[in-house]
Amino acid sequence: MPEEYGIIQNPLVSNPQNTGLEKEVLALPAEYAQALSGFHQELSLAGYSPRTLKMYEWYAKRFLEGLQGKKPLKECNRQDVVDFLAKVKEGGTGSSAGIALAHASLKFFFHEYLKHKIVEDIRISKKAKKLPVVLSRPEVKILIQSVKSGRN
Repeated sequence: MPEEYGIIQNPLVSNPQNTGLEKEVLALPAEYAQALSGFHQELSLAGYSPRTLKMYEWYAKRFLEGLQGKKPLKECNRQDVVDFLAKVKEGGTGSSAGIALAHASLKFFFHEYLKHKIVEDIRISKKAKKLPVVLSRPEVKILIQSVKSGRN
């Protein structure tokens, strides 16, 4: 493997409960591998939960894999992020919650870690609000009338 590529152990798998992932190794350009390592430290210091850490790092890794070492991180632009979020929407479930998580991950990665403000103006759809399912007045009356009186 060329020297410009860094192989780092995935920081997500330091927990022995994550069985099956222990052998996952990142083969990314050294700059990307170093950025992921620093990103992990930054998230840990910020006090994010282990699950949030895992998902944020997973989306950041997928984003960097999508770049395929074609450009330095400082040259990433808004269109790279939009393309990645579009791929997230098309692949998998494409739920608004998944897209929001990917967006939040990249926002922290670029804004807080790299100090490169390219994600702030990207708008994503919000989770659709659903009305609760409730019984109508006649249904409630029927339900109450069907209960036998007495103890228990």
